Amino acid sequence: MLSLFSWSMYFLSFTPLWLAVLFVDSRSMASQIRNRGTEIISILCILLGMVVALFVLVHCLRKARKEDRQECILSEAKEQKSVTADFILAYILPLLAFDFTKWDQVVLFLIFFVTLGLLCIRHNYLILNVILDLMRYRFYECIYLNADNTEIHRTVISQQRLNARIGLGIKVYPLNDDYALDQFSMHRN
Repeated sequence: MLSLFSWSMYFLSFTPLWLAVLFVDSRSMASQIRNRGTEIISILCILLGMVVALFVLVHCLRKARKEDRQECILSEAKEQKSVTADFILAYILPLLAFDFTKWDQVVLFLIFFVTLGLLCIRHNYLILNVILDLMRYRFYECIYLNADNTEIHRTVISQQRLNARIGLGIKVYPLNDDYALDQFSMHRN
């Protein structure tokens, strides 16, 4: 998985936080005439980050769909359902404690956010992404057999309900050692 793709996945996973910060900064700008610099910089950075991250995500998903995929037989698939609530409660809500209208609080937030990002990307903890969820992608812990009958354990990102496809063929594009992208296949075992 490309580093830029990983950072995009990480950045987009905080979409609820970015929307909250945009609201807080916009409200602060409307109520204050002076000292709007922090809010303007914050809004511009968030909007630019969202545009770049969305472009990278869509580009990488399109590229992965065009690349050669491996034919596999799906042995097990378990949808990751509780990670959304866990992620929001553990990571996004605590970040709302920062006052995004003050530059020193923004610097403290950025230190925390970048540190968390480095850890998430280093350990491939990219299992939640609100934008992918809106695009109807789901995350599944899967075991599948490749053409050599080798058992592979990966988190598969799919728009299909993989738990209903046990024993059937799927086409996967490995993004890295932990993640793969599924493209629906009609082949039966």
